[in-house]
Amino acid sequence: MTIYKKHCQNHNNKLRSYGHFSVVKVAFLLFGLSSSIVISGCTPKVEVALSEEPIVINLNINIKHEINVKADREINELFNDKEVF
Repeated sequence: MTIYKKHCQNHNNKLRSYGHFSVVKVAFLLFGLSSSIVISGCTPKVEVALSEEPIVINLNINIKHEINVKADREINELFNDKEVF
């Protein structure tokens, strides 16, 4: 390798890197930071506010029930028999 090629190779390496960061890494880092700032500026704000009036719950419940008892015919005959009772 000639001295000129070695000099050009060193010069190109210096252009591509700053310390231990390469230009591509720095570009991705700046893009990531700027996009996160833009995205965080667009997030919606959600607030939960309590009402000044109390919550009223009206419970109007009507419960109707029917109890049906089915008995055998023999039991019905026993109930109708006045001598047993």
